[in-house]
Amino acid sequence: GPSSMPCQLMVGFFAYANSLEIQVDKEELE
Repeated sequence: GPSSMPCQLMVGFFAYANSLEIQVDKEELE
């Protein structure tokens, strides 16, 4: 239902943020 949309957006945002953090960590390690 519509109420599930915010949850999906939050999960997608966290996954996106985590992927960005991983990329930054890799750049810092090099």
